[in-house]
Amino acid sequence: MCHSHAAMRYDRERLLRAVRIMMVAIAGVVFATVFALMFGCLVMLLWNWLIPSLFGLKTISYWQAFGVTILSKILFSGVHPPHRSPIHQRWHRERFKNWIHGEDGVYCRSQKDGFSPEEMRHYHSFWTEEGESAFKEYLRKKKADSDDGAATE
Repeated sequence: MCHSHAAMRYDRERLLRAVRIMMVAIAGVVFATVFALMFGCLVMLLWNWLIPSLFGLKTISYWQAFGVTILSKILFSGVHPPHRSPIHQRWHRERFKNWIHGEDGVYCRSQKDGFSPEEMRHYHSFWTEEGESAFKEYLRKKKADSDDGAATE
């Protein structure tokens, strides 16, 4: 199977993007685990420093502190997924739109349509500059054609 240089570049970029996503996911899991473990340690230290002297209660172990942390999260904020801000949602919409239009360095439609990356850039500039007026003219022609077709019947 013979691939063009652009197709091989596109495949390599897709592979690099997938590897990058996997690395970010793994790093996120590791970071979240370390953060949770450190937070449990912090809760244990604060509890053992304050609560026995203030209220006369026993000291707690690390895993008890970790459990208290999870219990307080459930009781005070619930178990629903976090709400994303409108700014975060807008950022994702813009990022997706840029990816679809090939403006982030990866041309997703060019291989399917037979366009090179350079041709895709011209396509987008053409659509931005002339697309709306050309489309309105096309609609006027279609409306005229449908009016003529309705009049002859």
